[in-house]
Amino acid sequence: MQNWKTTIIGLAMGGLQAAATYQGSGGWKGYGIAIGIALIGILARDFNVTLSDAELASIKNFMNSGGKVAGLDDPAHKPCPMPPDGNAAQKLGVLMLCALLLQATLFTGCTKAQAAQDIVNWMPALQNAVHVVDATAAVLDPAAAPILAAATKGFDAGAQLVVAQAQAYLASPSVSVLAQLQAAVVTLQQSVNQAVLEAARIVNPQSQQKALVDIAAVATIVNTVLALVNGMIGPSAAKSANAAAIKVAQVTGYLDQDKAARLIAEHYRISNEAARVEYRAGLQELAQAGF
Repeated sequence: MQNWKTTIIGLAMGGLQAAATYQGSGGWKGYGIAIGIALIGILARDFNVTLSDAELASIKNFMNSGGKVAGLDDPAHKPCPMPPDGNAAQKLGVLMLCALLLQATLFTGCTKAQAAQDIVNWMPALQNAVHVVDATAAVLDPAAAPILAAATKGFDAGAQLVVAQAQAYLASPSVSVLAQLQAAVVTLQQSVNQAVLEAARIVNPQSQQKALVDIAAVATIVNTVLALVNGMIGPSAAKSANAAAIKVAQVTGYLDQDKAARLIAEHYRISNEAARVEYRAGLQELAQAGF
């Protein structure tokens, strides 16, 4: 029994450590943490054994340091408390709760402070993508140029507002500023979605493809930022979906998913395959929220 116990403890700690040090998707971190939690649960339930004080201390130390290892070094991340008294089962229960809380944080991918910084980090790419779209009309056929120009005329002002609100929230985070940031992102997203539908009406195949590819870069960034903002707001973010008349599902078929994945991969320094998973998951989250 002792060998089984030692093996499962090792597997659980290994799963937790691997998840915490994984540099890719927050969702995959969450799955790794969940595996560790499940293994610890099996140990406590099916094998009818208890953990020694040393083993409990080892898991506690990991939970207290795991957040920082995984990048959760936000001041809000508190050490896992351990009751001074109580038996091993009670202490394990506390540690399991801490593990679940850490898993929930990892599954969202980052804290609010990290999400806010990530949004600001996306802003140069957003501005560059908008500038590319501004220049696209000049290389389209004469019939397509005015269609694209009219469809994307609000991009510059919308992007500038998102940049300003993102920087304002990072400098002074508050519920009201976050709401303003979400409103700005939703407005720009709707403008981009409308532009996608308009560009799809371009008759010339080469011009249509060029317009859609360049708009898709803006759409990828805007949808990523919106997903980050909604994650910061929580379930109430879906209330703003009423303002989104053009849903993600209506434009997804026109967007180049491979290019979107490459853009995300470059930003987060992950593989294209992992970025593709992130991209699809982000679109699904937006769709489920009503966007």
